[in-house]
Amino acid sequence: MIDDVIEYRVGADRFLVVVNAANRAGDLDWISAQAGSASVVDRSDELEMMAIQGPNAVALIDAAAGGGVADLDRFSSQTIELFGAEALVGRTGYTGED
Repeated sequence: MIDDVIEYRVGADRFLVVVNAANRAGDLDWISAQAGSASVVDRSDELEMMAIQGPNAVALIDAAAGGGVADLDRFSSQTIELFGAEALVGRTGYTGED
């Protein structure tokens, strides 16, 4: 890898890779070159990301989602409804914080 990434398994054979926006093009080129027969699709312009951090982050998102987020293990994820939209919520802080 060129930079740090977070990878989520979103299906039996599907992954969502979140890259540092500053290195998006370089990471995409590198990942594509390594993919072999796997397909790589850049959905950066279709998706948005919010990073909610701090000591109350889990409680705030858990309340906004109507529960379920606080039950997630660290470095796991789940698709939930959040603010009226489908969202992939992951407990995966870059800094090691919850």
